[in-house]
Amino acid sequence: MNPNPTSKRARTAAALDYLARRFPAAFGTDPGAVAPLAIGIREPLAAHIATDPAADAPAVLWALRRWCLSRTYVAAVAAGRPRVNLDGQPVEAPATEHQAQACARLEVEGNATAARAERRRKAEQAKAKAQEQATTRARQRAAAKATGKPTPATSRPATAAVITRARAGRLTKPAPDQSPPPAPAPGTTDTPSPRPVLSLRKRPQPPQ
Repeated sequence: MNPNPTSKRARTAAALDYLARRFPAAFGTDPGAVAPLAIGIREPLAAHIATDPAADAPAVLWALRRWCLSRTYVAAVAAGRPRVNLDGQPVEAPATEHQAQACARLEVEGNATAARAERRRKAEQAKAKAQEQATTRARQRAAAKATGKPTPATSRPATAAVITRARAGRLTKPAPDQSPPPAPAPGTTDTPSPRPVLSLRKRPQPPQ
């Protein structure tokens, strides 16, 4: 195994391959044969890789964590399969508490997977609907171009203009009343009273 890959992900992947080759009974690639590992297996594993110059010790520990968090491994714990050592020999059964935790984790992951699938389905439906609407509009434009008739999309502004003019008419101020004044009552005259005549004589000036 190359002890110096360029990234942590590459080193972890290489370490998983190393574990599968070095301990095939405990880190098998067959999902149906995956078994929970013995409690405290990290110590004997660290002792083995300490004597192997080809092992990338930090990456092996990263790979061990990824292995134990994988869905296949969690499903093996939930199923109650016996725990094994590095040689693949059964040593103990998973505790009931660990099985319950594994089942809960699988349920959460299943719900998350179902939620992602539902979001993906809705997104695909929305995309298909948008494509269908775009196709319909394109057909309407093509038909309008062939017949010379406006499409519904082009007739909407005209309708808006009519509504705008109607609103403007309602807001216009009413014209002033042009009807003649009412006739005078019987016994009265319509002649205006004479205005007082102003005298043009000069008023006497006060003494200086």
